[in-house]
Amino acid sequence: MTIFIPLKRLKMKLIADIKKRKVPIVRVDESLNEYDDKILFPDKLEKANEMLRKVGLPKQWTVNGQMEISKTNKPSGASS
Repeated sequence: MTIFIPLKRLKMKLIADIKKRKVPIVRVDESLNEYDDKILFPDKLEKANEMLRKVGLPKQWTVNGQMEISKTNKPSGASS
C-alpha cells in the first residue's frame, strides 16, 4: 500500500517545521573566520562606497508596522 501525500502539503509541512525550530538549520564553518579582517574584493568595495557617497541611503521609517520610503528623498548633498 502506497501513501500519497500531495507535494504542496508536504512542502507546507516542511516549511512549518523549519519555522518552529529554535536551532539554526545551517552551520557556519569556523575556518571562515580567517577572512574577517580581509577585504576580498577591494575594487567592488570602492565602487559601492563611491555609489553610497553619491546617492546615499534612502530615508525609511515605519508606519502601522509597514516600511515606507519617502517620495521626496533626495541624495545627500542635493539642494532643496
